Amino acid sequence: MNNRPEEFKLDGFDVVTQEQFWNITDDVIQLTKRDLLKEDNKLSKLKDKIINYFQENYRKTNTDQTSSPIFEFREEPRIVAIETLKKSNLFREFDLSNIVFFINDSYCLRTSTSDFNFELLSRKYANFIVQGAGFLKLGLEHSQLKNCLVLIMFNRFLKTIQFLFFDAAPLTYLRSAGKQNIHNTYTVQLLREQMCRTFTNLAKFIFAGTRLEGAELSFTVIDDVDSYAFCYPTYCLKILCDGSFKEIITCGVTDHRLLSSAKMANKVGFSFLICLENIANIIHNINDLRDYWRSQNSTSPDNMDINNIYPDIVEYNPNLWTRYLEG
Repeated sequence: MNNRPEEFKLDGFDVVTQEQFWNITDDVIQLTKRDLLKEDNKLSKLKDKIINYFQENYRKTNTDQTSSPIFEFREEPRIVAIETLKKSNLFREFDLSNIVFFINDSYCLRTSTSDFNFELLSRKYANFIVQGAGFLKLGLEHSQLKNCLVLIMFNRFLKTIQFLFFDAAPLTYLRSAGKQNIHNTYTVQLLREQMCRTFTNLAKFIFAGTRLEGAELSFTVIDDVDSYAFCYPTYCLKILCDGSFKEIITCGVTDHRLLSSAKMANKVGFSFLICLENIANIIHNINDLRDYWRSQNSTSPDNMDINNIYPDIVEYNPNLWTRYLEG
């Protein structure tokens, strides 16, 4: 496939590779040599704007009457243990070879910032935001550039009152129309209202001062029981742009199996996933993913000739990231 290194080094990890598992292409390796959110570009500016919004508007009062941010901002490595990925995304008997870039039988490139959910929840992080690139193997028919998207993952969890949030019927983790069976209807309604308010306000803040300031927003349910592995029900926030509604945020009630496995069964919560390229594309009217990888400084040691790697125009597909979770 390529010149597989004996050891693969990234973000402080030094992992021995195994030929029978290694499937990382040379182009993807080149993409790992850049961290776009640590450079001065449209994506890093957008990330900073979102993080600053939550740090300034979601705060808690400490015992000494000072205030501090509710959300923990996390930068996790781009290498993840396969078992952590499985537990975070509730993968059981699922063939990962179609979606994962393997390093060896135990480690792979993360597919999304959501891959650390189980680990962070197990360490009792209740409210956290993870940013960074995710590498999703989409097959030979897709440009390798589309295998790497820059994402922000947000999680918010609330303590529960047993008889208020959980259904009185025998508890199961199945999904039925509109909710997880373990939750009562009020739980879903409460969390839906919080998600709608949280992300509508965030969207208004993001688009303030842009060509889409004041544009109509639409918050709707995604009518598919299996649309997302670790959330249900799920919702989509869209913005009216150039005559049609375009997706900007996907969110949902966190699957209680994930919380239970992380020993946080006494909580309910919600998560959202933002693809920064998606929003930057809408704001700046960009349809070529290469724009995000073209270095601002041609003398930068991290500079790569993205036009040589991807000579054809690469258009952004807003549904690209969710495709592997569809049936």
